[in-house]
Amino acid sequence: MARRVRRAGAPATVAAGLLAAILAAALAGTRPAAATEIGGPGGQPFRVECQRGAFVVGVVGEANNNVVTRVSPICATIDVSGRWVGTNFWPERFVGGGGGGGFSVICPRNTVMAGFEGRGGPFVVNLGVICRQDDANGTSFITLAQHGGPGTPFERVDCAPNQAVGAVTGGAGDVIDRFGIKCRGYLPAPPTPEVFDLDAEEMPDPAQLGMMKRNTPKMQGQYSDETLEAMQAPPSPFGAPATSPPAQPASMRFQPVKAKSGLPLYHCQTLDDQVCKQPVADMFCQQQGFLQAAEFDIDTSRKQADTITGQRCTKSKCKIFDSIVCAR
Repeated sequence: MARRVRRAGAPATVAAGLLAAILAAALAGTRPAAATEIGGPGGQPFRVECQRGAFVVGVVGEANNNVVTRVSPICATIDVSGRWVGTNFWPERFVGGGGGGGFSVICPRNTVMAGFEGRGGPFVVNLGVICRQDDANGTSFITLAQHGGPGTPFERVDCAPNQAVGAVTGGAGDVIDRFGIKCRGYLPAPPTPEVFDLDAEEMPDPAQLGMMKRNTPKMQGQYSDETLEAMQAPPSPFGAPATSPPAQPASMRFQPVKAKSGLPLYHCQTLDDQVCKQPVADMFCQQQGFLQAAEFDIDTSRKQADTITGQRCTKSKCKIFDSIVCAR
């Protein structure tokens, strides 16, 4: 029998008290990302970097009520206009021992991670992601944050105005002792609409258009005078009339839920069953152009299934997503 899980509100209850950040209003200011990492001095140093041309667009991992235990950045290749290239984005590499519930905080499509905030002490208690959005109206920022367990607020860490996150750094053992970011140059050039300034002399003469219509014989199929006029008129310097893009649905149900191979989608990110259910459903929805999974059903299949990272479950019974409702 399928078991239904419904998200309560915005990205909220994924492993309650796990991935979080302090509201910006509670913070006195920001500091450059070159500052020391937040957290304690323990753990083995790590640096997980996106490949050239790619940037960090989110963080996934695990946490309990007291500490973040495992993290990995999500990387996406971004073109010169600030748009993500492709649809499949996987965790780059996990650090930390793991344990607790899974979480995922992913920037909306075509935005990029540009900072973080949260709580910590000797260890990292929770994290929130700051996303940068560039469009024809300029640059704006989106804070993806969840309130978590107790801990000392740390000052928000931001990249410089002309940078975005290219790697995450810190120290980890069984848990995430400290966390930081490494920024690099990021200067997208979102397309801007062209503006034409025409003199009256450059505009087509309506009288000439009428003469063309009268002197042109009917074509095969007997087009109407209006169609002929449109076909014979000089091309407009403004191009085709602007049309509004079709409205995108606020949510969509996917059933059955299939992995890239076409097999049912396994309920965990990998076969070791470390990151399961909500974070994987979120990743599936983000591949479809949505922000998150609002609801999903888990079932058991007697057929093979593939993980979202391409591993195959060949057990006699594999837990799979029976359906996922994706929301913007």
